[in-house]
Amino acid sequence: MAESLKDFTAGCCGGFLGKLLDYPLDTVKVLLQTQHVGKSSASAAEGAIVYRGAWHCLTHTMNTKGVRGLYNGISSPLLGSIAENGLLFFAYNNCKAVLGEVPGGPEL
Repeated sequence: MAESLKDFTAGCCGGFLGKLLDYPLDTVKVLLQTQHVGKSSASAAEGAIVYRGAWHCLTHTMNTKGVRGLYNGISSPLLGSIAENGLLFFAYNNCKAVLGEVPGGPEL
């Protein structure tokens, strides 16, 4: 049981750190996808920014909203990633044990 808990914990930590690294890039992608390029002049009148590219979007977000602006809305995806990876590591290693993998022996 201790080995299963270790697998679960490793998966949770991996999911947490992976999402922390991935989320700012996903935020930039969403900002680029949802900008109004070539739409009506109403968007321009509202002062909507048109990003020139990913780097411009990243630096503009950092300058106007700070680092926290890149992590808005992370709580739900973070919890989902923790749960998903924890269960994945737990199930994978337990399935290998059920299939007969012997610790120290050849990997299945």
